Amino acid sequence: MTEQRLSNKIAIVTGAGSGIGQSIAVRLAQEGADVVVDYVGHADGAEDTKKQVEAFGRRAVAVQGDISKLSDVQALVDQAW
Repeated sequence: MTEQRLSNKIAIVTGAGSGIGQSIAVRLAQEGADVVVDYVGHADGAEDTKKQVEAFGRRAVAVQGDISKLSDVQALVDQAW
């Protein structure tokens, strides 16, 4: 088991519905972080990422948002427990 270096931390990962973003979100969960899974158009992928994060015993929430919009960025931060 990986050392929990990120216990009690929250990560917001953009583009976490697929690809590199999804891999980063899962790795952060392995390290102990709770994860806000940001996505634009991959709702199914975001839910998959959320389940993978939760499989490590971490909290996760999937939030649709475009980080080029300030209101969406604020919503991401607001969802981060």
